[in-house]
Amino acid sequence: MLIAPASIEASKGLPKLNTDINQQTNVNRHEPSPISPEDMHSGFSVPAEIAADLPTYGPEESTASQTPHNLYVCPSRITKMAFYFQHYQPNDSVISVFKSHGTLNQLLTNHIKDFQRKAFKLWPYPCIGMYEFVKFNLPTYPNYRELLALLNAGGLYLDLGCCVGQDLRHLSAAENIPAEHLYGVDLKQEFIDLGYELFLDRDHFEAHFGVSDVFDTSEDSWLIKECKGRMSVVHVGYFLHLFEYEKQVEVCQRIVELLMPKSGVMVVGRSTGSVEPGLFKHPTSGNMFRHNPESFEAMWKLVGDMTGKLFDVVCIGEPFVGRVSSGGEVFRELGVKNPLELMFSVTMKEAPESIRMKGASETDTVKEVSAIINTKEASEILEMKEALEISTGRFGQDSLEDSASVKETVDDIVKEVSAAVDMKGAPETVNMKETSEILKMKEALEIPTGGFGQDSLEDATSAKDTDDVVVSSV
Repeated sequence: MLIAPASIEASKGLPKLNTDINQQTNVNRHEPSPISPEDMHSGFSVPAEIAADLPTYGPEESTASQTPHNLYVCPSRITKMAFYFQHYQPNDSVISVFKSHGTLNQLLTNHIKDFQRKAFKLWPYPCIGMYEFVKFNLPTYPNYRELLALLNAGGLYLDLGCCVGQDLRHLSAAENIPAEHLYGVDLKQEFIDLGYELFLDRDHFEAHFGVSDVFDTSEDSWLIKECKGRMSVVHVGYFLHLFEYEKQVEVCQRIVELLMPKSGVMVVGRSTGSVEPGLFKHPTSGNMFRHNPESFEAMWKLVGDMTGKLFDVVCIGEPFVGRVSSGGEVFRELGVKNPLELMFSVTMKEAPESIRMKGASETDTVKEVSAIINTKEASEILEMKEALEISTGRFGQDSLEDSASVKETVDDIVKEVSAAVDMKGAPETVNMKETSEILKMKEALEIPTGGFGQDSLEDATSAKDTDDVVVSSV
Protein backbone atom coordinates (compact mmCIF):
# COMPACT_ATOMS: atom_id res chain seq x y z
CA MET A 1 0.00 0.00 0.00
CA LEU A 2 1.30 3.47 -0.85
CA ILE A 3 1.12 6.19 1.85
CA ALA A 4 1.75 9.86 1.16
CA PRO A 5 4.68 11.45 3.10
CA ALA A 6 2.35 13.72 5.05
CA SER A 7 0.39 10.71 6.18
CA ILE A 8 3.59 9.04 7.35
CA GLU A 9 4.51 12.05 9.51
CA ALA A 10 1.03 12.20 10.98
CA SER A 11 1.14 8.55 11.94
CA LYS A 12 4.35 8.77 14.00
CA GLY A 13 2.46 9.61 17.20
CA LEU A 14 0.07 6.65 16.93
CA PRO A 15 0.48 3.50 19.07
CA LYS A 16 2.30 0.66 17.37
CA LEU A 17 -0.09 -1.91 15.93
CA ASN A 18 0.40 -5.42 17.28
CA THR A 19 0.46 -7.62 14.19
CA ASP A 20 0.58 -10.88 16.09
CA ILE A 21 -2.97 -12.07 15.80
CA ASN A 22 -2.46 -14.61 18.57
CA GLN A 23 -1.97 -11.72 21.04
CA GLN A 24 -5.22 -9.96 20.09
CA THR A 25 -7.57 -11.06 22.84
CA ASN A 26 -10.50 -9.09 21.47
CA VAL A 27 -10.72 -11.21 18.29
CA ASN A 28 -12.89 -14.32 18.31
CA ARG A 29 -10.85 -17.16 16.89
CA HIS A 30 -12.23 -20.44 15.51
CA GLU A 31 -10.10 -23.40 14.72
CA PRO A 32 -10.83 -24.56 11.15
CA SER A 33 -12.60 -27.91 10.91
CA PRO A 34 -10.57 -30.46 9.01
CA ILE A 35 -11.90 -31.25 5.48
CA SER A 36 -11.59 -34.90 4.58
CA PRO A 37 -10.92 -36.07 1.04
CA GLU A 38 -14.31 -37.77 1.17
CA ASP A 39 -16.05 -34.44 1.79
CA MET A 40 -13.93 -32.63 -0.74
CA HIS A 41 -14.59 -35.12 -3.49
CA SER A 42 -18.29 -35.68 -2.97
CA GLY A 43 -21.00 -33.93 -4.96
CA PHE A 44 -20.71 -33.08 -8.63
CA SER A 45 -18.94 -35.08 -11.31
CA VAL A 46 -15.84 -33.68 -12.93
CA PRO A 47 -15.49 -34.64 -16.61
CA ALA A 48 -12.83 -37.32 -17.02
CA GLU A 49 -10.79 -35.22 -19.46
CA ILE A 50 -10.59 -32.44 -16.84
CA ALA A 51 -9.93 -34.71 -13.86
CA ALA A 52 -7.09 -36.38 -15.74
CA ASP A 53 -5.27 -33.03 -16.04
CA LEU A 54 -5.66 -31.90 -12.43
CA PRO A 55 -2.50 -31.66 -10.28
CA THR A 56 -1.84 -34.78 -8.23
CA TYR A 57 -0.18 -33.31 -5.09
CA GLY A 58 -1.90 -32.97 -1.73
CA PRO A 59 -1.40 -30.40 1.09
CA GLU A 60 1.58 -32.20 2.55
CA GLU A 61 3.38 -31.89 -0.79
CA SER A 62 2.44 -28.30 -1.57
CA THR A 63 4.79 -25.39 -1.39
CA ALA A 64 4.21 -21.67 -1.42
CA SER A 65 5.04 -21.53 -5.10
CA GLN A 66 2.68 -24.37 -5.93
CA THR A 67 -0.35 -23.51 -3.81
CA PRO A 68 0.00 -20.09 -2.22
CA HIS A 69 -3.02 -20.57 -0.01
CA ASN A 70 -2.30 -24.16 0.89
CA LEU A 71 -5.49 -25.43 -0.74
CA TYR A 72 -6.15 -29.11 -1.05
CA VAL A 73 -5.74 -30.23 -4.65
CA CYS A 74 -7.40 -33.49 -5.65
CA PRO A 75 -5.54 -36.41 -7.17
CA SER A 76 -6.35 -37.14 -10.80
CA ARG A 77 -8.16 -40.33 -9.86
CA ILE A 78 -10.94 -38.30 -8.22
CA THR A 79 -13.93 -37.66 -10.51
CA LYS A 80 -16.17 -35.66 -8.14
CA MET A 81 -15.71 -32.34 -6.41
CA ALA A 82 -18.04 -30.32 -4.23
CA PHE A 83 -17.40 -27.03 -6.05
CA TYR A 84 -17.44 -28.06 -9.72
CA PHE A 85 -20.67 -27.21 -11.63
CA GLN A 86 -21.24 -28.62 -15.08
CA HIS A 87 -24.30 -26.52 -15.87
CA TYR A 88 -24.33 -22.81 -16.62
CA GLN A 89 -26.71 -20.41 -18.29
CA PRO A 90 -25.70 -16.73 -18.65
CA ASN A 91 -28.30 -14.26 -17.46
CA ASP A 92 -29.32 -11.10 -19.32
CA SER A 93 -26.69 -9.03 -17.54
CA VAL A 94 -23.88 -11.33 -18.63
CA ILE A 95 -25.17 -11.47 -22.20
CA SER A 96 -25.44 -7.69 -22.34
CA VAL A 97 -21.82 -7.20 -21.27
CA PHE A 98 -20.45 -9.79 -23.69
CA LYS A 99 -22.58 -8.42 -26.51
CA SER A 100 -21.62 -4.80 -25.89
CA HIS A 101 -17.97 -5.76 -25.61
CA GLY A 102 -18.13 -7.48 -29.03
CA THR A 103 -17.37 -10.93 -27.66
CA LEU A 104 -20.61 -12.53 -28.84
CA ASN A 105 -20.24 -11.04 -32.31
CA GLN A 106 -16.71 -12.37 -32.64
CA LEU A 107 -17.64 -15.83 -31.37
CA LEU A 108 -20.62 -16.04 -33.77
CA THR A 109 -18.56 -14.79 -36.72
CA ASN A 110 -15.84 -17.37 -36.10
CA HIS A 111 -18.44 -20.11 -35.64
CA ILE A 112 -20.17 -19.34 -38.96
CA LYS A 113 -16.89 -19.01 -40.88
CA ASP A 114 -15.61 -22.34 -39.55
CA PHE A 115 -18.93 -23.91 -40.50
CA GLN A 116 -18.80 -22.49 -44.04
CA ARG A 117 -15.40 -24.05 -44.69
CA LYS A 118 -16.57 -27.43 -43.49
CA ALA A 119 -19.83 -27.35 -45.49
CA PHE A 120 -18.15 -26.13 -48.68
CA LYS A 121 -15.83 -29.13 -48.58
CA LEU A 122 -18.89 -31.38 -48.54
CA TRP A 123 -20.29 -29.77 -51.72
CA PRO A 124 -19.31 -26.41 -53.27
CA TYR A 125 -22.77 -24.88 -53.59
CA PRO A 126 -22.76 -21.11 -54.25
CA CYS A 127 -25.23 -20.64 -51.41
CA ILE A 128 -22.64 -22.06 -49.03
CA GLY A 129 -19.72 -20.18 -50.51
CA MET A 130 -21.57 -16.85 -50.16
CA TYR A 131 -23.10 -17.50 -46.70
CA GLU A 132 -26.67 -17.75 -48.00
CA PHE A 133 -27.27 -20.41 -45.36
CA VAL A 134 -27.53 -17.69 -42.69
CA LYS A 135 -29.99 -15.57 -44.66
CA PHE A 136 -33.60 -16.13 -43.70
CA ASN A 137 -35.50 -15.42 -46.92
CA LEU A 138 -39.01 -16.61 -46.12
CA PRO A 139 -40.38 -13.17 -45.12
CA THR A 140 -39.37 -11.81 -48.56
CA TYR A 141 -41.68 -14.17 -50.48
CA PRO A 142 -45.03 -13.13 -51.91
CA ASN A 143 -47.99 -14.20 -49.76
CA TYR A 144 -45.86 -14.66 -46.63
CA ARG A 145 -48.81 -13.69 -44.44
CA GLU A 146 -50.94 -16.39 -46.03
CA LEU A 147 -48.10 -18.85 -45.44
CA LEU A 148 -48.03 -17.99 -41.74
CA ALA A 149 -51.82 -18.25 -41.55
CA LEU A 150 -51.65 -21.81 -42.87
CA LEU A 151 -48.98 -22.77 -40.33
CA ASN A 152 -50.63 -21.00 -37.41
CA ALA A 153 -53.77 -22.99 -38.20
CA GLY A 154 -51.80 -26.20 -37.67
CA GLY A 155 -50.58 -26.80 -41.22
CA LEU A 156 -47.36 -28.69 -41.91
CA TYR A 157 -44.33 -27.16 -43.61
CA LEU A 158 -41.76 -28.97 -45.76
CA ASP A 159 -38.40 -27.56 -46.82
CA LEU A 160 -37.47 -29.51 -49.95
CA GLY A 161 -33.69 -29.45 -50.33
CA CYS A 162 -33.37 -27.95 -46.86
CA CYS A 163 -29.54 -28.04 -46.72
CA VAL A 164 -28.79 -27.05 -43.07
CA GLY A 165 -32.43 -26.18 -42.32
CA GLN A 166 -31.99 -22.49 -41.52
CA ASP A 167 -35.54 -21.54 -42.53
CA LEU A 168 -36.98 -24.22 -40.27
CA ARG A 169 -35.14 -22.59 -37.37
CA HIS A 170 -36.42 -19.18 -38.44
CA LEU A 171 -40.04 -20.34 -38.33
CA SER A 172 -39.53 -21.93 -34.93
CA ALA A 173 -37.58 -19.07 -33.31
CA ALA A 174 -39.01 -15.97 -34.99
CA GLU A 175 -42.60 -17.05 -35.77
CA ASN A 176 -43.22 -19.50 -32.91
CA ILE A 177 -44.31 -22.29 -35.24
CA PRO A 178 -44.16 -25.62 -33.35
CA ALA A 179 -41.05 -27.51 -34.40
CA GLU A 180 -43.00 -30.75 -34.65
CA HIS A 181 -44.95 -29.19 -37.56
CA LEU A 182 -41.76 -28.57 -39.53
CA TYR A 183 -40.18 -31.04 -41.97
CA GLY A 184 -36.89 -30.87 -43.84
CA VAL A 185 -35.45 -33.22 -46.44
CA ASP A 186 -32.12 -33.28 -48.22
CA LEU A 187 -30.16 -35.63 -50.42
CA LYS A 188 -27.28 -35.78 -47.93
CA GLN A 189 -27.51 -36.61 -44.22
CA GLU A 190 -24.26 -34.67 -43.75
CA PHE A 191 -26.02 -31.36 -44.41
CA ILE A 192 -28.69 -32.17 -41.84
CA ASP A 193 -26.00 -33.03 -39.28
CA LEU A 194 -24.17 -29.81 -40.10
CA GLY A 195 -27.38 -27.92 -39.40
CA TYR A 196 -27.42 -29.28 -35.87
CA GLU A 197 -23.77 -28.27 -35.55
CA LEU A 198 -24.43 -24.75 -36.84
CA PHE A 199 -27.38 -24.06 -34.55
CA LEU A 200 -26.20 -26.23 -31.62
CA ASP A 201 -29.70 -27.66 -31.15
CA ARG A 202 -29.51 -31.40 -31.71
CA ASP A 203 -30.76 -32.10 -28.20
CA HIS A 204 -33.83 -29.84 -28.33
CA PHE A 205 -34.90 -28.97 -31.90
CA GLU A 206 -37.78 -31.35 -32.62
CA ALA A 207 -38.35 -30.79 -36.33
CA HIS A 208 -38.55 -33.86 -38.58
CA PHE A 209 -35.60 -34.47 -40.91
CA GLY A 210 -35.15 -37.11 -43.56
CA VAL A 211 -32.89 -38.13 -46.42
CA SER A 212 -34.67 -38.68 -49.73
CA ASP A 213 -34.52 -38.13 -53.47
CA VAL A 214 -37.43 -36.14 -54.87
CA PHE A 215 -37.45 -38.39 -57.95
CA ASP A 216 -37.82 -41.55 -55.85
CA THR A 217 -41.50 -42.52 -55.99
CA SER A 218 -41.14 -45.87 -54.23
CA GLU A 219 -43.05 -46.65 -51.05
CA ASP A 220 -39.76 -46.72 -49.14
CA SER A 221 -39.09 -43.07 -49.90
CA TRP A 222 -39.06 -40.89 -46.77
CA LEU A 223 -40.91 -38.18 -48.69
CA ILE A 224 -43.68 -40.57 -49.68
CA LYS A 225 -44.03 -42.15 -46.24
CA GLU A 226 -43.87 -38.95 -44.18
CA CYS A 227 -45.13 -36.15 -46.40
CA LYS A 228 -47.35 -37.31 -49.26
CA GLY A 229 -50.68 -35.49 -49.21
CA ARG A 230 -49.98 -33.88 -45.82
CA MET A 231 -48.18 -30.58 -46.45
CA SER A 232 -49.77 -27.14 -46.37
CA VAL A 233 -46.57 -25.39 -47.49
CA VAL A 234 -43.64 -26.69 -49.52
CA HIS A 235 -40.55 -24.50 -49.69
CA VAL A 236 -38.09 -24.83 -52.59
CA GLY A 237 -35.37 -22.26 -51.95
CA TYR A 238 -32.73 -22.18 -54.70
CA PHE A 239 -33.77 -25.71 -55.67
CA LEU A 240 -35.82 -25.80 -58.88
CA HIS A 241 -33.13 -24.03 -60.90
CA LEU A 242 -30.75 -26.95 -60.34
CA PHE A 243 -32.52 -28.94 -63.08
CA GLU A 244 -33.31 -28.82 -66.76
CA TYR A 245 -36.86 -27.91 -67.80
CA GLU A 246 -38.24 -31.45 -68.07
CA LYS A 247 -36.89 -32.33 -64.64
CA GLN A 248 -38.33 -29.14 -63.16
CA VAL A 249 -41.75 -30.15 -64.41
CA GLU A 250 -41.29 -33.58 -62.85
CA VAL A 251 -40.22 -32.02 -59.53
CA CYS A 252 -43.31 -29.82 -59.55
CA GLN A 253 -45.52 -32.87 -60.10
CA ARG A 254 -43.90 -34.53 -57.09
CA ILE A 255 -44.48 -31.37 -55.05
CA VAL A 256 -48.18 -31.40 -55.94
CA GLU A 257 -48.37 -34.97 -54.61
CA LEU A 258 -46.88 -33.82 -51.29
CA LEU A 259 -49.43 -31.04 -50.82
CA MET A 260 -52.79 -31.55 -49.18
CA PRO A 261 -55.48 -31.81 -51.87
CA LYS A 262 -57.25 -28.61 -50.86
CA SER A 263 -57.53 -25.01 -51.92
CA GLY A 264 -55.09 -22.53 -50.34
CA VAL A 265 -52.04 -24.74 -49.87
CA MET A 266 -48.93 -23.31 -51.45
CA VAL A 267 -45.41 -23.65 -52.82
CA VAL A 268 -42.94 -20.85 -52.15
CA GLY A 269 -39.32 -20.30 -53.01
CA ARG A 270 -36.50 -18.53 -54.78
CA SER A 271 -34.64 -19.30 -57.98
CA THR A 272 -32.03 -17.72 -60.16
CA GLY A 273 -33.52 -16.66 -63.48
CA SER A 274 -32.90 -14.81 -66.70
CA VAL A 275 -34.69 -12.13 -68.71
CA GLU A 276 -34.44 -14.54 -71.61
CA PRO A 277 -35.36 -18.00 -70.28
CA GLY A 278 -33.34 -20.95 -71.41
CA LEU A 279 -30.75 -23.58 -70.60
CA PHE A 280 -27.52 -22.44 -68.97
CA LYS A 281 -24.47 -24.36 -67.83
CA HIS A 282 -23.29 -23.84 -64.25
CA PRO A 283 -19.69 -24.66 -63.24
CA THR A 284 -20.71 -26.85 -60.29
CA SER A 285 -24.37 -27.78 -60.92
CA GLY A 286 -24.31 -28.57 -64.66
CA ASN A 287 -27.20 -27.69 -66.99
CA MET A 288 -29.84 -25.48 -65.38
CA PHE A 289 -33.00 -24.03 -66.91
CA ARG A 290 -33.53 -20.41 -65.87
CA HIS A 291 -36.99 -18.87 -66.00
CA ASN A 292 -38.39 -15.41 -66.25
CA PRO A 293 -41.76 -14.75 -64.55
CA GLU A 294 -43.74 -15.55 -67.71
CA SER A 295 -42.07 -18.89 -68.41
CA PHE A 296 -42.31 -19.85 -64.73
CA GLU A 297 -46.05 -19.22 -64.73
CA ALA A 298 -46.41 -21.16 -68.00
CA MET A 299 -44.60 -24.12 -66.46
CA TRP A 300 -47.06 -24.26 -63.58
CA LYS A 301 -49.93 -24.03 -66.05
CA LEU A 302 -48.50 -27.15 -67.69
CA VAL A 303 -48.13 -28.84 -64.29
CA GLY A 304 -51.76 -27.99 -63.56
CA ASP A 305 -52.89 -29.58 -66.82
CA MET A 306 -50.86 -32.70 -66.03
CA THR A 307 -52.11 -33.05 -62.45
CA GLY A 308 -55.67 -31.84 -62.81
CA LYS A 309 -55.03 -28.81 -60.58
CA LEU A 310 -55.36 -25.07 -60.91
CA PHE A 311 -52.73 -22.70 -59.49
CA ASP A 312 -52.51 -19.00 -58.79
CA VAL A 313 -48.88 -18.09 -59.56
CA VAL A 314 -47.17 -14.95 -58.28
CA CYS A 315 -43.59 -14.66 -59.55
CA ILE A 316 -41.50 -11.53 -59.06
CA GLY A 317 -38.31 -11.12 -61.07
CA GLU A 318 -35.73 -8.61 -59.87
CA PRO A 319 -32.46 -7.80 -61.65
CA PHE A 320 -29.61 -9.71 -60.07
CA VAL A 321 -26.87 -7.19 -59.34
CA GLY A 322 -24.56 -9.64 -57.60
CA ARG A 323 -23.48 -10.43 -54.07
CA VAL A 324 -21.08 -8.33 -52.03
CA SER A 325 -19.35 -9.69 -48.91
CA SER A 326 -18.68 -7.68 -45.76
CA GLY A 327 -15.09 -7.41 -46.95
CA GLY A 328 -16.00 -5.95 -50.33
CA GLU A 329 -15.72 -9.15 -52.40
CA VAL A 330 -18.10 -9.05 -55.37
CA PHE A 331 -19.79 -11.93 -57.17
CA ARG A 332 -21.63 -11.47 -60.44
CA GLU A 333 -23.46 -14.10 -62.46
CA LEU A 334 -21.34 -16.27 -64.72
CA GLY A 335 -22.37 -16.60 -68.37
CA VAL A 336 -25.80 -14.96 -68.00
CA LYS A 337 -26.37 -11.69 -69.81
CA ASN A 338 -29.43 -10.41 -67.91
CA PRO A 339 -29.78 -12.49 -64.74
CA LEU A 340 -32.83 -12.30 -62.49
CA GLU A 341 -33.64 -13.22 -58.93
CA LEU A 342 -37.08 -14.90 -58.82
CA MET A 343 -39.30 -14.98 -55.75
CA PHE A 344 -42.54 -16.87 -56.08
CA SER A 345 -45.61 -18.32 -54.46
CA VAL A 346 -47.85 -20.88 -56.13
CA THR A 347 -51.24 -21.32 -54.47
CA MET A 348 -53.57 -24.19 -55.26
CA LYS A 349 -57.09 -23.15 -56.20
CA GLU A 350 -60.31 -25.10 -56.56
CA ALA A 351 -60.07 -26.50 -60.07
CA PRO A 352 -63.09 -26.77 -62.40
CA GLU A 353 -64.34 -30.28 -63.01
CA SER A 354 -62.93 -30.38 -66.53
CA ILE A 355 -59.39 -29.62 -65.33
CA ARG A 356 -59.57 -32.12 -62.50
CA MET A 357 -60.74 -34.85 -64.85
CA LYS A 358 -58.12 -34.01 -67.47
CA GLY A 359 -55.26 -34.64 -65.10
CA ALA A 360 -56.74 -37.58 -63.25
CA SER A 361 -55.11 -40.98 -63.22
CA GLU A 362 -57.05 -44.06 -64.30
CA THR A 363 -58.04 -44.81 -60.70
CA ASP A 364 -59.03 -41.19 -60.09
CA THR A 365 -61.02 -41.21 -63.32
CA VAL A 366 -63.18 -44.02 -61.99
CA LYS A 367 -63.93 -42.04 -58.83
CA GLU A 368 -64.61 -38.79 -60.66
CA VAL A 369 -66.83 -40.39 -63.27
CA SER A 370 -68.71 -42.23 -60.51
CA ALA A 371 -69.46 -38.89 -58.90
CA ILE A 372 -70.93 -37.17 -61.97
CA ILE A 373 -72.72 -39.82 -64.02
CA ASN A 374 -76.46 -40.14 -63.44
CA THR A 375 -77.71 -43.12 -65.40
CA LYS A 376 -79.16 -46.53 -64.78
CA GLU A 377 -76.96 -48.56 -67.08
CA ALA A 378 -73.72 -47.83 -68.92
CA SER A 379 -75.34 -49.26 -72.04
CA GLU A 380 -77.60 -46.19 -72.27
CA ILE A 381 -74.55 -43.98 -72.90
CA LEU A 382 -73.15 -46.53 -75.34
CA GLU A 383 -76.38 -46.37 -77.36
CA MET A 384 -76.18 -42.58 -77.49
CA LYS A 385 -72.59 -42.75 -78.69
CA GLU A 386 -73.56 -45.19 -81.47
CA ALA A 387 -76.12 -42.68 -82.69
CA LEU A 388 -73.34 -40.13 -83.16
CA GLU A 389 -71.41 -42.30 -85.63
CA ILE A 390 -72.00 -41.68 -89.33
CA SER A 391 -70.91 -43.58 -92.45
CA THR A 392 -67.75 -41.51 -92.95
CA GLY A 393 -66.59 -42.36 -89.40
CA ARG A 394 -66.62 -40.26 -86.29
CA PHE A 395 -67.26 -36.59 -86.87
CA GLY A 396 -64.35 -34.18 -86.57
CA GLN A 397 -63.65 -30.46 -86.82
CA ASP A 398 -64.18 -30.18 -90.59
CA SER A 399 -67.43 -32.10 -90.70
CA LEU A 400 -68.83 -30.07 -87.84
CA GLU A 401 -68.14 -26.89 -89.73
CA ASP A 402 -69.25 -28.03 -93.17
CA SER A 403 -72.28 -30.29 -92.58
CA ALA A 404 -75.50 -28.71 -91.34
CA SER A 405 -77.19 -32.10 -91.19
CA VAL A 406 -74.50 -33.47 -88.89
CA LYS A 407 -74.87 -30.39 -86.69
CA GLU A 408 -78.59 -31.10 -86.32
CA THR A 409 -77.86 -34.70 -85.43
CA VAL A 410 -75.36 -33.55 -82.83
CA ASP A 411 -77.88 -31.12 -81.37
CA ASP A 412 -80.44 -33.90 -80.93
CA ILE A 413 -78.00 -36.34 -79.38
CA VAL A 414 -76.52 -33.72 -77.05
CA LYS A 415 -79.98 -33.16 -75.64
CA GLU A 416 -80.25 -36.89 -74.93
CA VAL A 417 -76.83 -36.92 -73.28
CA SER A 418 -77.81 -33.89 -71.22
CA ALA A 419 -80.81 -35.76 -69.93
CA ALA A 420 -78.70 -38.76 -68.94
CA VAL A 421 -75.72 -36.87 -67.56
CA ASP A 422 -76.32 -34.28 -64.87
CA MET A 423 -73.06 -32.28 -64.85
CA LYS A 424 -74.04 -29.98 -62.00
CA GLY A 425 -76.06 -32.00 -59.58
CA ALA A 426 -75.02 -35.61 -60.00
CA PRO A 427 -75.26 -37.99 -57.05
CA GLU A 428 -72.11 -39.31 -55.40
CA THR A 429 -72.78 -42.89 -56.44
CA VAL A 430 -73.72 -44.53 -59.70
CA ASN A 431 -76.31 -47.22 -60.26
CA MET A 432 -74.04 -49.62 -62.13
CA LYS A 433 -73.22 -53.23 -61.53
CA GLU A 434 -69.48 -53.05 -62.18
CA THR A 435 -67.03 -50.14 -61.95
CA SER A 436 -65.41 -51.36 -65.16
CA GLU A 437 -68.56 -50.33 -67.02
CA ILE A 438 -67.73 -46.70 -66.19
CA LEU A 439 -64.39 -46.97 -67.93
CA LYS A 440 -66.04 -48.58 -70.94
CA MET A 441 -68.55 -45.77 -71.03
CA LYS A 442 -65.76 -43.18 -70.86
CA GLU A 443 -63.92 -44.83 -73.75
CA ALA A 444 -67.10 -45.01 -75.77
CA LEU A 445 -67.71 -41.27 -75.45
CA GLU A 446 -64.23 -40.36 -76.72
CA ILE A 447 -63.93 -38.99 -80.25
CA PRO A 448 -60.76 -37.88 -82.09
CA THR A 449 -61.42 -34.15 -81.85
CA GLY A 450 -62.57 -34.09 -78.22
CA GLY A 451 -65.68 -35.12 -76.38
CA PHE A 452 -68.82 -33.91 -74.69
CA GLY A 453 -67.96 -31.71 -71.73
CA GLN A 454 -69.72 -29.17 -69.57
CA ASP A 455 -69.74 -26.40 -72.16
CA SER A 456 -71.28 -28.53 -74.90
CA LEU A 457 -73.92 -29.93 -72.57
CA GLU A 458 -74.99 -26.49 -71.40
CA ASP A 459 -74.92 -24.95 -74.88
CA ALA A 460 -76.07 -27.63 -77.30
CA THR A 461 -76.30 -25.17 -80.18
CA SER A 462 -72.50 -24.71 -80.30
CA ALA A 463 -71.57 -28.10 -81.66
CA LYS A 464 -68.17 -26.94 -82.88
CA ASP A 465 -67.11 -26.26 -79.28
CA THR A 466 -66.90 -29.98 -78.68
CA ASP A 467 -63.50 -29.93 -80.40
CA ASP A 468 -62.02 -28.03 -77.45
CA VAL A 469 -63.49 -30.07 -74.62
CA VAL A 470 -61.70 -33.07 -73.16
CA VAL A 471 -63.29 -36.48 -73.11
CA SER A 472 -62.96 -36.94 -69.40
CA SER A 473 -65.19 -33.94 -68.63
CA VAL A 474 -68.30 -36.14 -68.84
